[in-house]
Amino acid sequence: LDENLALDFIKDFNFSKPIPDLVHKKLWQRFKEYLVIGGLPEVVKTFVDYQEDLFVAIAESRKVQNDLIEGYISDIAKHSGKVNAMHIERIWRNVPLQLSSTHDGSSKRFVFKDVITGIKSYTRMVGAFDWLESSALLIKIPIVNHADHPLLAYSKENIFKMFLFDSGLLGALAKIDPQIVLDYGFGTYQGYYAENFIAQELINIDGRLRNFYSWAEGKAEIEFLRSYGKNIIPLEVKSGWVTKAKSLTSFIQRYKPELQVIFSAQNFSFDAKKSLYKVPLYLLRSFDNYLKLQRCN
Repeated sequence: LDENLALDFIKDFNFSKPIPDLVHKKLWQRFKEYLVIGGLPEVVKTFVDYQEDLFVAIAESRKVQNDLIEGYISDIAKHSGKVNAMHIERIWRNVPLQLSSTHDGSSKRFVFKDVITGIKSYTRMVGAFDWLESSALLIKIPIVNHADHPLLAYSKENIFKMFLFDSGLLGALAKIDPQIVLDYGFGTYQGYYAENFIAQELINIDGRLRNFYSWAEGKAEIEFLRSYGKNIIPLEVKSGWVTKAKSLTSFIQRYKPELQVIFSAQNFSFDAKKSLYKVPLYLLRSFDNYLKLQRCN
């Protein structure tokens, strides 16, 4: 989109002071557009081609997304091998449905019941899950019940969250009206959109060498835990401007992390007394690099 100044700002931001309000508003608008469009090249090109009229650009982009979905379904049928293609398709389509059915602002563990008729157990679906994950069409986030090293030791193979690989296709599959996302009116009841974005960013940063999990202990839940050396840092995700986080307070009391992070729509801030960073969702990648440079280990 030739937003070079905005791009340079993100690359050079040093997390020492708040973002100028006009810049934050500009970046937030582009972020919302990204949630609708996603990152698939053909969709992005369509959006750019029609960008002079936002309504038309989004409508044309959604048409391309729907065509791509049909293409993915055809590819599943062609390349599923010994795995039941219908099972793969049912699971893939079910992920957005399960995400969009949440009403408390965050995603829940994937539920196997009613996804495939007559099958209720993970063991009978594992081949389809593995196929989707290895094809990078889904992002699987293990849920741990204790925050200590190694995190993998506190996870179970059949307890996890699932996200789609592209936020644009998430909206298309779930038939979310793009205007709802652009208005950001979904903040109070569809926080899964923000979580899906964070999952996309983390998987793109880590690749197969992922070091992030979700955490659930009792009634407390943290969307993501991320390892930086010996430190396990909680990453709380809020879809809107409200950043109160009871689960984060519970996590801090139990594990006393070196720092904590809340990603939201708010401008950047840092509370040195609490070692609490509040970071705009669109700055996740930059902030991850910042923490690595700080050698948080």
